[in-house]
Amino acid sequence: MKIKRILPLCILCMLLFPTAVYAKSVPVTIPSFPVTVNRQTMESMYNQYPLLLYKDITYFPMAYDYARFLGVKANWYETCREYGEKSVLFVGVAEERAKELKIISTKTPNQKRYTATVAEYGIALNTTNPKKFLDNRKEEYPILNFRGITYFPLTWKFAVEEFGWEYSYDKQNGLRIESGNPFRPIISDGIIGSTLPRATWTDYYYGKEYYVEYPLSPFGNNDKFIVRKRGEPEREFSLGNQIQGDCYFNVTSEPSITDNIFSVECKKYTSDSGESRVLLKINLDTGKVVVEEDRAVGSSSRRSCVVCTKMVYL
Repeated sequence: MKIKRILPLCILCMLLFPTAVYAKSVPVTIPSFPVTVNRQTMESMYNQYPLLLYKDITYFPMAYDYARFLGVKANWYETCREYGEKSVLFVGVAEERAKELKIISTKTPNQKRYTATVAEYGIALNTTNPKKFLDNRKEEYPILNFRGITYFPLTWKFAVEEFGWEYSYDKQNGLRIESGNPFRPIISDGIIGSTLPRATWTDYYYGKEYYVEYPLSPFGNNDKFIVRKRGEPEREFSLGNQIQGDCYFNVTSEPSITDNIFSVECKKYTSDSGESRVLLKINLDTGKVVVEEDRAVGSSSRRSCVVCTKMVYL
């Protein structure tokens, strides 16, 4: 009789507590060709975090010392309020580079084949805006996790465009990776772990010839407007003397650059006129707002991000 009572209870528990969902596993191999990173050899046999091969693409480990040696930082945040309290890994340009490559060694040699998992946590790649975190499910070559370390594929998109690396391969020399001058800003990523609601954010526009850093919120004197043209240093401007009042602008589409003009479409709210849509145009050479063009109010279902205030022209 007791056994009959226990069985329904077990079935009930299975219904109430569904089976855990595990991360997708994928087969990976350790490359046999030589690897040189900034002219230093990176051996694989006794390396705790060796390079991996998946779908014929080489993957690089974002272990602290390895990433810093190539000018990249990888900071882990256990929870991100603005990302549904999920874990997030920020990856971006490091403030300082490590001077030498410190290999973390194992006592026993690595095998040829292993299993890695597809990363399911948030990946904040050169951004702190949760709406721009990578959707790893859509990546042809997804971000992987092996031995607790995040691995990025050495594709043009990540290695060259995002990290500013140069890499080449030939049968004689194997794989060579060189860190260059990344066309990306150094981002203060600590805001990802902030517990404050609607903490002050900064967003970024990345183009072929420019990148632009602009404020998402005016709170806390957050009025910096930073511009860098390819081949030139960063220039910083202040929007403080051009932004006054307490109305709000919310971006409804991605910004764009034509010649030297940065255009961003916004929603504007005022106590007098209510909601309207405006197109702001900012001169990238002077940092001055040159146009505030009124537009018809669109659908409320479109994306909104940036918070600004009423513009005053000089």
